[in-house]
Amino acid sequence: MARERIGAASTPTRTAPWARIVAALEPRPDELVVNKTTYGTFASTGLDHTLRFMGIDTLVIGGVVTNVCVETTARDAADMGYQTILVDDACAAFSPEIHEATLLSFQGPFGRVRTADEVLTLLKQALPVAVSTPR
Repeated sequence: MARERIGAASTPTRTAPWARIVAALEPRPDELVVNKTTYGTFASTGLDHTLRFMGIDTLVIGGVVTNVCVETTARDAADMGYQTILVDDACAAFSPEIHEATLLSFQGPFGRVRTADEVLTLLKQALPVAVSTPR
């Protein structure tokens, strides 16, 4: 059913209209933007090198589609040694059942699944000044 809705699998070019970043989430000039061309972010980018250079060891991951790009990136991150959190309500799939199945299979062996509110609470505890500063 999903294949009928979306057609052949493809990764859009950066300039494709449906690949643009939502206006409300536009990055600031000093923020890193990663332009991936594969399902998993690590396979087609230098993200691993960049994160390790920055001393980052924990990743909080959300996006679409839960069981495709999000899961591939999250599992790759776990395999590469990152502490990985999938954000349940910051991901979406073509059906609630697929979304839930992906989160259930990820939880435990690959990382943790948390809600956005739970992640914000964790961030506020770890970085009270950085998280409370408005965009």
